[in-house]
Amino acid sequence: MTTYILRRLIQTCVVIAILSYVCFYLMTLMPGDPVELMISSNPKITAEDVVRLREFYGLDQPSYVRYGHWMSSIVQGDLGYSRTYRVPVQDLIGPRLF
Repeated sequence: MTTYILRRLIQTCVVIAILSYVCFYLMTLMPGDPVELMISSNPKITAEDVVRLREFYGLDQPSYVRYGHWMSSIVQGDLGYSRTYRVPVQDLIGPRLF
């Protein structure tokens, strides 16, 4: 019975990892550039600022590298930075949970 439970737990972890990568990769295939959407409301942003924002959000790296950084951050408890609200995601989720 212990072997069965252990095997099912390992399978569950593998399925969750695969699903998280598929969802992450599908988000990278969406049309449009997140940085371009963020700066569309502010015409004063320079090309250097655009490059800096792409580096900050990791959009200058391949998707598998960004996924690796994202997973390591999730394991450490860092949920990232919201592109929409421009605050840490923990600050958005925390008050709603408690």
